[in-house]
Amino acid sequence: MFCKNCGKPIDPNAAVCLSCGVTVGKGNKYCANCGAQPDPLASVCVKCGHSIRHQYDTEKSVLYRMWKM
Repeated sequence: MFCKNCGKPIDPNAAVCLSCGVTVGKGNKYCANCGAQPDPLASVCVKCGHSIRHQYDTEKSVLYRMWKM
């Protein structure tokens, strides 16, 4: 498991990355599965095939759903 913010390996049971201090799961600079730096527009990591959910996409969908109400 790798930090999505700094790309350093992290313990699967950790709550925060000990290298950068960011909460596990936050960030979108690196693949959480292999630590590679994906293309910002990619949907999957080309190195390992892991799905990449960008935080912007998640926020956009939440805002869109709120707007549609």
